[in-house]
Amino acid sequence: SVVTMYAMPTLVHPELLPKFDVWYWKALQKQTLHSATRVIAISQATADDLIRFYQLPAEKIRVIYPAIARHFKPASNQEIQNVRHKYGLENPYLIHVGRLDRKKNIPFLIESFANFRKQANQEINLALVGEVYPKSIDATIQPTLERCQLGEAVRFTGRVPDQDLPALYSGAVASVLTSLHEGFGLAPIEARACGTPLIAYSSGAIPEMAGGAALLIDRLDSIQFSAAMTEIISNPDRRQALRLAGLSRAVQFNGRQTASQTLD
Repeated sequence: SVVTMYAMPTLVHPELLPKFDVWYWKALQKQTLHSATRVIAISQATADDLIRFYQLPAEKIRVIYPAIARHFKPASNQEIQNVRHKYGLENPYLIHVGRLDRKKNIPFLIESFANFRKQANQEINLALVGEVYPKSIDATIQPTLERCQLGEAVRFTGRVPDQDLPALYSGAVASVLTSLHEGFGLAPIEARACGTPLIAYSSGAIPEMAGGAALLIDRLDSIQFSAAMTEIISNPDRRQALRLAGLSRAVQFNGRQTASQTLD
């Protein structure tokens, strides 16, 4: 048997998830992996976690990056206008795509955005695209919003149809990610395939996934992260350079390569 391991946040950050889930990953998942003939890890970071938490021999693990769907590409102006109208994003906006849970560190993102807004000379919104994850509800999101007095500047779209995502990405000034851990980071790759620059905290596999084609922040400092937002908004040349680098990086994550390596 061959088993694919996507990410291990339950063991990296056990305080963020239910105790039963932590027990499952420590006990039952370990048995599954040790009995497998080969284990596919979706990043070198995940491979390192497999060795760290499960003591799997390195020769049993193969790193194979996931692929993004082909429809993730720069959208037309009309498509962008349609989704911006649909989701009430008339102002320029930053976008975060992913479940709303404790691992995603949304309060930190909101605080960083609030610091950025104090210095911005135009109206910018933050679009949070994704559903609430019931296993790890972040009860501090709403209090943080109220404390930062952001009002309608932060837009919650909830879960959106997959076909809307390319235009939502394409219409954004930048994609932002402040997650405490990522086994790979598919949403940031999708964003860059649509021509959207990425600002991210360099946790887990994010530096590996970014490949130098993103603006990475090495520590959870809201002032530092807000400064990165300011740089992207105010520097068109820097934004264009990241856009082109991201497009080039994203094409490397294609289905033919992933399928071929999995077949091997």
